[in-house]
Amino acid sequence: MGPEDPLQRAREDRIAELEEKIVRRGVGGVSLPVSILAIVIASGLLVARRYEISYFFASEVPLMLGAEGEYEFDRLKSNAYAQVHGIPTIRGLYATENGRRYVMVGLRDTPIIVRRHPLPGEEPLPGRIAPQPNQTPFGVRGRLLRQSDVPQYSESIGKLLRMDGLRAREGAVWMLLEGERPGADLKTLFSTLALFAFVAINAWFVWRNLRHRLRSAKMREAS
Repeated sequence: MGPEDPLQRAREDRIAELEEKIVRRGVGGVSLPVSILAIVIASGLLVARRYEISYFFASEVPLMLGAEGEYEFDRLKSNAYAQVHGIPTIRGLYATENGRRYVMVGLRDTPIIVRRHPLPGEEPLPGRIAPQPNQTPFGVRGRLLRQSDVPQYSESIGKLLRMDGLRAREGAVWMLLEGERPGADLKTLFSTLALFAFVAINAWFVWRNLRHRLRSAKMREAS
């Protein structure tokens, strides 16, 4: 059959029509704009979780911040695993997060606030004023965060700063979250892997869609 054969021409037109439908609908039923939007959203979520991701892979060797009279505040570093020993401030705050009770108490003459689990005798009773935090000096390890990195605690930090004992350093205080170790929050790992997989899948859809668009354009030029 010659190049002008009607059947051959109809076949090529049909192929071009199908290619055009694939381009419009997208490979796998996912259009190019949808894939791009999905990548943008997933990437935004990864950026928003960058501190959690970074801390998951942080060093498990704690920063030693010292003890009473021998503090090393020049070693303060946000989003790091740290250890400190100190005397609690006379007053503290009680809070409930995700169904768990916590005590937030400062370490005297330091810029550090510790969020820890209540000790025996610190559980507030219904209808009564919350008890004074246990005044026994203690050592604690956990995730250290600069004040600006924990905006959810800004109100509590403000209240604690107005109490005696806490001392801001260079205009800021630090929050140490007791017991939070690098690599312990597997939810962070699984959610991060899921987001990376989601980005990779949609990047593949984008590549396939672009390849089909290019092929379709070449076919139209050839015809």
